[in-house]
Amino acid sequence: MADLPDEVIDCHVHIFQTIDGFGGQGELRSIGNGRARWVTGGEIQVLADKTDDCSYPKLLRLMEAHNISRAIMLQGPLLGFQNEYVHEAQTACPGKLFGMGVFDPYAVHAGDIMRHFYEDWHFLGFKFEVSESAGLMGCHPDFELDGRYMRPVWEYSNAKQLPVSIDMGTFGEKSMQIDRLANAARSYPDVRIVVEHLFFPHRDHYTEVEDALKLLAPFDNVWFTSAALANSIMPEAYPYPSAIRYLQLVKQITGCGRLLWGSDIPLVLNGASYKELLEYIADARVFTDDELENIYGKNAKLVYRLP
Repeated sequence: MADLPDEVIDCHVHIFQTIDGFGGQGELRSIGNGRARWVTGGEIQVLADKTDDCSYPKLLRLMEAHNISRAIMLQGPLLGFQNEYVHEAQTACPGKLFGMGVFDPYAVHAGDIMRHFYEDWHFLGFKFEVSESAGLMGCHPDFELDGRYMRPVWEYSNAKQLPVSIDMGTFGEKSMQIDRLANAARSYPDVRIVVEHLFFPHRDHYTEVEDALKLLAPFDNVWFTSAALANSIMPEAYPYPSAIRYLQLVKQITGCGRLLWGSDIPLVLNGASYKELLEYIADARVFTDDELENIYGKNAKLVYRLP
């Protein structure tokens, strides 16, 4: 078993009551046994244990079994917006589970929704899945990260000094708007921007990740998570050497003070166990104890301003 820091925070988890997803293939709905079907007919396995339970009590049991102290609950169009349920979980588990709100910035009342999430429900900030495959650009192909629909989000988050989580999909998609993200980081320095999945690279994207990190490195308000990285480089067996290579690149270019560990459960459990996703970074023996403390918990406290 890997030697992990005393406190570990999972910065990227998902919960839901029912699958109510939407995207470029229309609606995604549960069909039982942990599976879901797009309205176009394609199916995906959402829950590896072939149940339909992705409740926060189930999440808490998993966290307890692996000594995870706290978790950040994110959302996206793939599984459907779950704001009510995330709020319920955060209210039921204060100091343990923390929510990030999600909404469509194209909505007529997007500003009211955003303010309600932060000022009434006390979500930590906001998360946007913008990928073409499973995010906003599947429905809004003209979306721009620094464009007119995101500008109110950046302005409000900058004024309140909030974190904003961004999933840009992967390389080759129009949603991989690294230049526009850099512009947002430059324009709104008090927003703590979290790039999820370290750009979700495949095993042949080393040069692209290096270039992206170098472009964003000058902005100390930009962080990166390892969420689903071990899955994005599959098929590759534990301990995922390609994923470690990408993480070493972060260490080299930005330092480990801007890297956060996250799992992206539950979908990722179709390819790896939670124990494997938790331990592979420490098992690699390429990070110091101080660096591991930053990756597994300290950076999360800073980004999300956790006590």
